[in-house]
Amino acid sequence: MKETPLAAWHRGHGARMTEFGGWNMPLFYGGGILKEHLRTRAWAGLFDVSHMGRFSFHGQRTIDFLRFALTNDAARLSAGQSQYTLLSQEDGSALDDALLYCWPSGEYVLVVNAANAAVDVDFLRAKAQGFGVEIEDRTSRTAMIAIQGPASWEILRLAASALRPEMPGRSRSLPISIRETQAVVSRTGYTGEPIGFEVFVPAEQAEAIWTRLLDVGRPLGIGAVGLGARDTLRLEASLPLMGHEGGTDPDGHPMPILAVPSARFGVNLKDSQRDFVGRAALERQAAALQSLQSGGPGDDAALSRRVRPLAILDAGVARHGDTVVVGDRTVGRVTSGTVAPYWNWALVSNDPDDPPPVANPTSVEEWELADVASRTGKRPVALAYVDARLDESCPPAVLSRGRRLRAKWVERHGRGDVLPYFRPVSPGS
Repeated sequence: MKETPLAAWHRGHGARMTEFGGWNMPLFYGGGILKEHLRTRAWAGLFDVSHMGRFSFHGQRTIDFLRFALTNDAARLSAGQSQYTLLSQEDGSALDDALLYCWPSGEYVLVVNAANAAVDVDFLRAKAQGFGVEIEDRTSRTAMIAIQGPASWEILRLAASALRPEMPGRSRSLPISIRETQAVVSRTGYTGEPIGFEVFVPAEQAEAIWTRLLDVGRPLGIGAVGLGARDTLRLEASLPLMGHEGGTDPDGHPMPILAVPSARFGVNLKDSQRDFVGRAALERQAAALQSLQSGGPGDDAALSRRVRPLAILDAGVARHGDTVVVGDRTVGRVTSGTVAPYWNWALVSNDPDDPPPVANPTSVEEWELADVASRTGKRPVALAYVDARLDESCPPAVLSRGRRLRAKWVERHGRGDVLPYFRPVSPGS
């Protein structure tokens, strides 16, 4: 297995390691997945995401190539901006989803999923023929550290020199210096947090910068977080995971890109003159989606199923591949399911100015030692790939390990659109 520049630090600090996408990665540390999830929501979590693939592009026709190879329009990016995008196949299914950055220097960098990085670079190099564009795999030369949670910006300002008090806007990046090392920080992430950043650093300086962030952030509640909580956090935020909500469905069939609600942010069809891989199929999907949203018949050939958030009302967990039914009729499959923890304040307070009782940094060490059961709860959440024309007045259920679990269609499991805290949404809301 491959290892990130931080692998030795993880092992030395008690991480339970696991294989993921060909990489040896921390699953969780001593406190466990639930505590790492709760820490991120109340204070800040530090994630090693160096396993993600990172490619840079060079050549006079770089923009032309990116506009052809990716579903979003790279021409809309200015220096210091990023956009969600996808690598589409001709049938309109996703090879991968990604973030394209135009760094402050003007260089374009594409970040892709670790498990798909080798396939992605082959795809990109094949499509680059004729454009005169060089694609450089920078994964081993760089590290990528995510810092997510309400205290993230304050911690970055303590760790870096000369950062302004104002946070950059979402999907904006800027150069920073940490321990005299030049880096790039972007306000992006995969947790749903209203405040969260990803830092690109030279591989040889990764551990020094990682420990610097932990040292200055400890009074503000920061802690290392593994892949286990990264998955519960993204699912609570209803964010897709390639291979679950993208690529192929639980039955092995290609999933239309626009079957995933968040994919609409990564597909740009506005410029009718721009040809890109999979455009014709995506246009058919967009027309089917518009028809469904206006009460029309849709188009099963283009978009027969869609991904929907599903709240589980009974005690139990919906798991990937479980059957979703309405009455006695099978309507789809669960693509992702887990139990997500939450702070008790989160489901009852809708006032963005009302800080949670656990947010006082002086309580962090006490929280490390105390039983948090009285201040927290747990709830099963899921995403499911189901018939596009479901009657929402008919309650669903999930068949899981011989049990029938009552469920409810919901718009989302939580909201990260109000600073500074992510707010879980109750199924009754």
